[in-house]
Amino acid sequence: MKILQVNTVVSYGSTGIICQNIARGLIAQGHDCLTVYGRGGDVKDIPTIKVGNRVEQGLHYLQSRFLDQHGLGSHYATKELVRIIKNYQPDIIHLHNIHGYYLNYKTLFKELQNLSIPVVWLLHDQWAISGGPAFIETAYSIESVTSKKIERTQAEKKQYPSVSRIALKRFKKNILNKYQVITSMSNLTLVTPSKWLEYFIKDTFLGKFQIVTIYNGIDTNRFTIDYADNSEKSKKINILGAANVWDDRKGLKYFRRLAEDLGSDFHITLVGVDDSIDLPPNISRVGRLDSKQMVAYYNHADVFVNPTLGDNFPSVNVEAQLCGTPVITFDTGGSGESICRETGNIIQKGDYQGLLKSLQSIKKKNPQITRTTRAHVEKFGIDTMVDDYIRLYDLMCDSRK
Repeated sequence: MKILQVNTVVSYGSTGIICQNIARGLIAQGHDCLTVYGRGGDVKDIPTIKVGNRVEQGLHYLQSRFLDQHGLGSHYATKELVRIIKNYQPDIIHLHNIHGYYLNYKTLFKELQNLSIPVVWLLHDQWAISGGPAFIETAYSIESVTSKKIERTQAEKKQYPSVSRIALKRFKKNILNKYQVITSMSNLTLVTPSKWLEYFIKDTFLGKFQIVTIYNGIDTNRFTIDYADNSEKSKKINILGAANVWDDRKGLKYFRRLAEDLGSDFHITLVGVDDSIDLPPNISRVGRLDSKQMVAYYNHADVFVNPTLGDNFPSVNVEAQLCGTPVITFDTGGSGESICRETGNIIQKGDYQGLLKSLQSIKKKNPQITRTTRAHVEKFGIDTMVDDYIRLYDLMCDSRK
C-alpha cells in the first residue's frame, strides 16, 4: 500500500513527530510512505518532499494577517502538491494540518475530489470548522452562521493564525467557505486524536463524514523510567510543567498562583519559558528541550501539571507517564483521556482550588507509583496507532472496489 502524508512540518513539533512515527511504522511493515511538507527542515530516514517557498509563504501570512484569508494563498505550492500526488499515485492520501501559510484548501479539496483517491484527514485542532482560530470553545451551526451576525473576538484575533485589529472581517465568510468546500468531498474520512474532539466534530457540519478516533502514538522506547534519579531526589515535591509556547491557553497563570500558595515543600520547574515571560523567583525556568532532555526532567519530577485551557490530546501527558510521573490536568478537551487515575488526577477546567488541593495531597514518587503510571499509558504506543491506521486504510481501499 502507498500512503502520501501532508503536513505543515515534518522535522519538529507534535504534528511533525506524529508524521514521522506514522511513516516509520508503515515502512517497517512493508508499506510505502511519502510525506510532503511546507516549512522547516527535513528528516533523512523517511521519504519526504518540500513544497512552496518562503516568499509565497510570507505573502500568505500577510494575506492571513490583514485580509483574514488563511488557507487561501499559496496557489503555486498547492499545484506543486497536486503534481506530486498524481506522480506518486498513492492508495491513500493522509492529511494532517493543511493550515500554516503553505496550502490553498479550496484548490486542494477540489483537486482531491477529482482524483477520487480516499482521503484521511487527521484533525489536530478545530481550524477546519472555525472562522479563523485553530482552537475554539463553541462551534457555530451553519443555520446560526447564516442567520446571525458573528465576528471573531479580540481574544480569538490574537490566537493562531492571528489577524490584525484592522484586518477585514471574514469570520462568517470563512466558516461558510469551509462548509461549502469540505462538505463537497465524497471520499473523505475524518480522524480525531481524542474522543472529546470526535464528539465535538459530530455536532458540526463535518458530522456528515465518518469520524474515527485514533490516539496519537508515542515512541515508548524513548521515554523510560530512571529509577536512580527517582531515588536520589530531594525531599521537596518537584512539580514540572512544559509547553512549546506559554500563552494564556497553557495556563501559566495557575503556576504563578501555585508558586505563591504551595510553600517551601514544593518546587516548580517550567520548560519552554523564554526570558520575555515574567515569573515568580521561586519558579525555575528552562528553555526549549528535545525529547531526550525532556526524559531527564520527567524523571526528576514527582508530578507533571498541565493546567491547559484548550487542548486536544496533549502528548506531554503520555510522555510524562511513560517516565513514571503522575499527571494532574484540567478536564480540558481530551487532556484527561490518557490520565492514570490511580496516581494522577483530572480537575474541573479552571478550578484552581481543586488543583491546589490535589497537589497538596500528592506523594513523593516511588517505584510502585512509577510502574503503575507507565503501565497505564503503554497502550498509547506507535505500533498500536499504526495498526489502527492500516486497518482504516484497508477498509477505505476495500470500499473503492
